[in-house]
Amino acid sequence: MSATDVSDRPRTYRPKDIADATGRHPESIRRNLRDGDIEGHKMGGEWVVTPDALQKWLGDDLFEIYFGVEEEA
Repeated sequence: MSATDVSDRPRTYRPKDIADATGRHPESIRRNLRDGDIEGHKMGGEWVVTPDALQKWLGDDLFEIYFGVEEEA
């Protein structure tokens, strides 16, 4: 694998991805991000959230239900 291989990058989620998976409205997720309830960063004007930040917000059980485990460590 090269240093720029896309599979080396951590997966990130946009508010719409989170909303679709959890059954919430994207604006509700954006509000949680603005309020600091979910840790995220803006890139190109759009919020992005790491799996670790989502797991911290949702807790282990809900994270597993909504997003599953993509890879075993």
